[in-house]
Amino acid sequence: MSDLRALQQQLADTPLAPFDVHQHVGQFLAREAWLLDRRLFERWVDLFTDDGIYWVPSGREDGDPGIDAVIVYESKRELRAHVSRLRHPLAITEQPPPRVRHVLGPVLAWQTSEGLVASVNMLVEVHWAANRR
Repeated sequence: MSDLRALQQQLADTPLAPFDVHQHVGQFLAREAWLLDRRLFERWVDLFTDDGIYWVPSGREDGDPGIDAVIVYESKRELRAHVSRLRHPLAITEQPPPRVRHVLGPVLAWQTSEGLVASVNMLVEVHWAANRR
């Protein structure tokens, strides 16, 4: 994780992947956003590999989740438990459920010696009902 700055420097000098790769990655990210916007959380978790980590840093994007504060840092198993808690009828933060929309910017993708690297800017809009408890 702390090597993110070095990776960004490397990518600045690396040609972008072919357009069809960008399309494939963009479709995957759009599907992910679509699932989340429709509260299909179980299907969203299914997109993760078993060794995948969902990481949302609270500060620097090149931070180290072992040292720096994070909003979320969960394995696939932990994500499933998180979704289960969200689905519980007494989950007060979900009564009534918010409306959420993910808006994705252009996708950039690079094919590196270690695999595919993709980047996209995303805006997440959350609308809470006026009568929220």
